Amino acid sequence: MKILYGILPGILISFGMGGGSLLIYILNIFEEYSQQKIQYINLWLYIIAGSISVFSYWKNKKINFKNLKILLPISIILCIIFSIISKNINSNSLKKYFGYFLIFIGIWQLFQILYKYIKNKFVQYK
Repeated sequence: MKILYGILPGILISFGMGGGSLLIYILNIFEEYSQQKIQYINLWLYIIAGSISVFSYWKNKKINFKNLKILLPISIILCIIFSIISKNINSNSLKKYFGYFLIFIGIWQLFQILYKYIKNKFVQYK
């Protein structure tokens, strides 16, 4: 049964559609894991799905290696920093901070969508 928890989130992750967030909710509801363990599981699913996606992008020559050289080291450093921070935070606080993070990202994405919609409407009538 536990392997089924990763199928739908894995598919969504490969499309960049928030499958990791879904996996976190599924594991919170159906399993009694700590938040750190849930995020650890989610990270491995993301790494696997992300690797497959990167291979696909590389195969179709859609990777900008100039930007990759800049962003990859920054990403690795931030992953290390935040993994150290998450080890030292209790599970309930980590859940709360992660929830705030998801709310912030959701609001940010909503504003981006609204901005693009308004910009396209304005440009259409110009």
